[in-house]
Amino acid sequence: EVLDAAGSVVARGVGKINAMLLDDEVYTVRVYSPFTYTTQITAEEGEVRVQVPTGRLSAFAIDSFGRVREDWPVYIVGVASGAGRVEPVEVLAGRYVVRTKAFGQEFAREVEVGVGREVSAHVEVPTAVLDLEVVGGGSVESVLLEGPVSLKLDKPPRGLEVLAGRYTAKIAAGGKIVEEVVEIKPGEVKTVKIAVPTARLTAPPQLAPRPDLLPLILKISKEPLTYK
Repeated sequence: EVLDAAGSVVARGVGKINAMLLDDEVYTVRVYSPFTYTTQITAEEGEVRVQVPTGRLSAFAIDSFGRVREDWPVYIVGVASGAGRVEPVEVLAGRYVVRTKAFGQEFAREVEVGVGREVSAHVEVPTAVLDLEVVGGGSVESVLLEGPVSLKLDKPPRGLEVLAGRYTAKIAAGGKIVEEVVEIKPGEVKTVKIAVPTARLTAPPQLAPRPDLLPLILKISKEPLTYK
């Protein structure tokens, strides 16, 4: 639409407007799309072209193994959202924030979209894969992971994707609790073996026979004790 200096709409159309304007007057042109773009023009005889400075932006939520995670939401803030990905959308040139959420935390980055450029923005969540093997100590009763992500498990995890970082693993097995500090980096697949001590039964020491000692027999009665 075209507005005069007083803010009144003097013309409106789609894609192209034919209007009678006062020569050399300044008018405001407002373009509506998924976005709103406003600029000013000076009326002159003939055709006045208004170029909207746009680009195209797509977004993806990925883990540290390069996989697009459709189980994580992704947002181009103020523009669009999707499950793991947002297909290319036309936006005004400028800076945008792309955000995702995983493991109860938010991860974001800023991107710049230039005029006539197509930008693909990837938001990476720093993940790693953890395997825990428990050796000895009988059956495992529970596993507690404390760190960037806190989890309580019934058994040692295999192929568990977690946020990268430093963890304390607490293993309950055979009536004992064993702790192990584990550090995993983004994109790392790590196997950690944790040994739980096994209780050992020790036989009492055997006394060597002594020929100078006689067997003692105790008789319990109302009478005074006698020795034979």
